[in-house]
Amino acid sequence: MISYSDACAQVQYNRTMRCPIEPMNVWAAYKKGEVKQFATKPEALAFSPNVERITLNEQEIKQWCAYQIELEIRARDVWYEELKNEYYYNENPKLFEACYNEACVRSEHAGYDEVEGTMDRVVEFAKKIRYIALNEKV
Repeated sequence: MISYSDACAQVQYNRTMRCPIEPMNVWAAYKKGEVKQFATKPEALAFSPNVERITLNEQEIKQWCAYQIELEIRARDVWYEELKNEYYYNENPKLFEACYNEACVRSEHAGYDEVEGTMDRVVEFAKKIRYIALNEKV
């Protein structure tokens, strides 16, 4: 079983990395049908109170963010498949999904590494319940 951190490393996703692309901003100011471009907001405001920030490299930043989301999804998929392989056994797939969902609820906001630890406890409890249900005389 690999941890979520290991899955991130495997797909080369760095969870802590901030966007390395600095936004290149300019300011547009509008006054009586005239539009002028300024390097700073104070300069634009000196011309008119109607200003707008324009990020010149916005598309490049969006592409980087989309790629990071793609890597995050890949890491989650790798981790999830490993989790499934670890806990699936010959059990009912609905039982695995129920255990996974319960582990997610119990570990809410803690992250996938915590879900993994909770999953072990939830699966063990589910197995006990299943054993009792299958072996109890009605």
